[in-house]
Amino acid sequence: MKMKANGGKIAISVYEAQNLEGYQIKGTAAYVTEGETVNTFKAMVEKMFNGAATAKGALVITPSKVIVTAFKIHCLQAIMK
Repeated sequence: MKMKANGGKIAISVYEAQNLEGYQIKGTAAYVTEGETVNTFKAMVEKMFNGAATAKGALVITPSKVIVTAFKIHCLQAIMK
């Protein structure tokens, strides 16, 4: 199932809190509820949570752009002075 909102476009940002290095991934997303990807994901979730959780599907992201962010702590210190 293609995500309807925003034409399926998605952006995800993650970073390491200690050094503020991170990534932003832009692309399109599709929610799938069957197939090999979902079966693998379901098995991983059940193993990770010792059977206490299960997955109904998986969000598959096709990246179109990856941005590396590296906001070094010395830059933050300079801004806060």
